[in-house]
Amino acid sequence: MSSSVARTQRKGESVMRRTLRSGPIGTAPRPHAEPAAAPVSDETHTIGTGLEAELVELERLSLDDLRLRWRNHWGRLAPAHLSRGLLLRVMAYRLQAEAFGDHDRKTIRMLERLADDAADKSASAGTSMPGSEDGLKP
Repeated sequence: MSSSVARTQRKGESVMRRTLRSGPIGTAPRPHAEPAAAPVSDETHTIGTGLEAELVELERLSLDDLRLRWRNHWGRLAPAHLSRGLLLRVMAYRLQAEAFGDHDRKTIRMLERLADDAADKSASAGTSMPGSEDGLKP
């Protein structure tokens, strides 16, 4: 390691030690590179408040009550294999997607590609997918 790099690292280390001892160093706020977002409309705020109240209510429901709510809202039976926690998360996602919009097609394709790549990597690493009879490959 060159002496200039070593000096730089030592200087950085001493600054880090001083910072840890004395607390965080105040910094000036950075100017925004992009224009500020438009203010949230009253309609979006009302939707968000109603949605938030509905999500809080869902958290209090039992598994059977969540399944009943699913059936009443989407007109079909909830997936039977989902646990209460997972069913709650799926319902929360779907309600938020209905209120604010779902992912666009490009994002969905990217997420599907990532999931496929992860499945391929786990298969090549010698593991099988959950639910298979083999368990781990020898």
